[in-house]
Amino acid sequence: MSKKHLDLLLQICLLLLSRHLIAQNLVYNPGFEANDGKLNAKTELVPGWSRSCLVGLYPTNYAKIEDEIAHGLDPDTYVPYEGKSMAGITYHTRGMGSPVGGGGFVQGVLKETLKRHHYYRISYWVKTKPAPGLDRYGDFTDNFGVSFSSKPFRVNYGHCITINDTPFRYRGANGLEWIQMQYVIRPTRDLSYIAAGVFLDFFRPFRLPENTGHTLYFFIDHLHVTEIEKPSPAELTTAIDYPYLRIRDPLPPIFRSKERIEEVVHFEFGASELTPEAERKLNRLAHALNNDPQLLLDIRGHTDSIGNNNEELSRARAGAVRTYLANRSRLPAYRMRMLGFGSGQAIAGNETESGRQKNRRVEIQQSNRTLSQHLYAIASQFALENKVDSAFLYLARWQKSNPPNQILLMVDPDLDSLRGHRKWKAIDFFTRQTYQYYADPELAFSLDLMYCRMLSGGSRQKYFLAAKGYVPAIKSSDQTVGHMVDTAVVNRVCRILDRGWPVRAQVGERAAVAPIHILLHAGDKNLIKKYLPLVEEAFADNEIPEEAYLTYLNSLKPSG
Repeated sequence: MSKKHLDLLLQICLLLLSRHLIAQNLVYNPGFEANDGKLNAKTELVPGWSRSCLVGLYPTNYAKIEDEIAHGLDPDTYVPYEGKSMAGITYHTRGMGSPVGGGGFVQGVLKETLKRHHYYRISYWVKTKPAPGLDRYGDFTDNFGVSFSSKPFRVNYGHCITINDTPFRYRGANGLEWIQMQYVIRPTRDLSYIAAGVFLDFFRPFRLPENTGHTLYFFIDHLHVTEIEKPSPAELTTAIDYPYLRIRDPLPPIFRSKERIEEVVHFEFGASELTPEAERKLNRLAHALNNDPQLLLDIRGHTDSIGNNNEELSRARAGAVRTYLANRSRLPAYRMRMLGFGSGQAIAGNETESGRQKNRRVEIQQSNRTLSQHLYAIASQFALENKVDSAFLYLARWQKSNPPNQILLMVDPDLDSLRGHRKWKAIDFFTRQTYQYYADPELAFSLDLMYCRMLSGGSRQKYFLAAKGYVPAIKSSDQTVGHMVDTAVVNRVCRILDRGWPVRAQVGERAAVAPIHILLHAGDKNLIKKYLPLVEEAFADNEIPEEAYLTYLNSLKPSG
């Protein structure tokens, strides 16, 4: 064989080898097999996986399993998806020293670090052990999933992994059928650790039943993480930038429909019951909604000018439409925002019966908001109406949607009715958890919170008085001077600066530039002069942007 043929053969072998390496599973012991008995039973489950309590290897304790089967348990309950064993992870709805119960988790080190901006396919199989009354638990399965980290996962409340959210959650129903969950991930930083188990986020405390003491079981098997050499177009559009949890689809699902949803139904005088004609229209609409259960709708109720309780009647009409659509379509009720305008938005004169008939209506319109904006709109609306439980429920759903700038809800004046409630402590806790990715999370949170409080008053209230339904993004370079900052906030910033300027890599860009905004808003020329050398040093070290630096300098120039 000639040298040319040998070189060609070598190239083919190298190509085949590279493809094999790309496709290899990066999870060590993905089926939780090969327990050789030489492990620390308290901290290790099987080779490659450490464990918390509330985690077991199944099937074991055959005498207990036989007893459960004798009492009616399905024999397939403890059958692994593949191989001889699987991991079983338990969640207790109450107890474990925590107001939200406790759950288990397993974690391990990947064979290779997931590299930034590469694509990987995540796959795992999961099922649940049937338990009585689980239909009352709503979305409890959303608390189980898989996640990744650049460092070992932290543990809080009752052994659950503390993480604000993971996109790689179990989306199945309660039952014995094995369900495969698959995702495409594009890391935004190197990730070396994988974990599976019960994740603690803001959603859990308000959806699970209180004081039930129930135990829920999740079984997981056959975990796979493989690099994708050439993602398909579909994989590219659904890939998740992680840990920033941003789906890389350029347009949200709402804009993919070929035709926008718009419908109007009318009502009899003084009534909120649907007419036969209204039901026919809504039946057609419900059929259309089934084609896209990701839609968001605004349902706007109106009345004519006769009567004294028109706003209440308009809301009742909107509620009747929402209930009807929720019962006859796959669109969940929480994706339909209900508004009542009374007689304030007439489209015809109220002097004639024909005009009043046109005004007795409900308009169904496809919303332009994202899911995050939509949920926040409902939550703030309930808060303003002092419907505290409903407000917290929708704030929980909002936080699950991975919104940006969660910290702004801490200072949103529309949520003032919620701040004294016991559940507000959970909001504070889980908002702080969004800063755990920073090297100095406490300092990052403190500076960001002070900056946001500065924005929430005076001329800056436009951020919160704009159309509710979202927490708007704040530009770190926004330099407009508004109201004066509270003295306590200024003193706190001064104490931080006396230790040195915050390092952007440790606290984030917005928190690093926050002291400039706060000092400028304080309006104290002496303070601004005092910290000018520190600002110049921070600018020289590239810790603050040029725009902020120049604004700081301009504030010292004589006026006029």
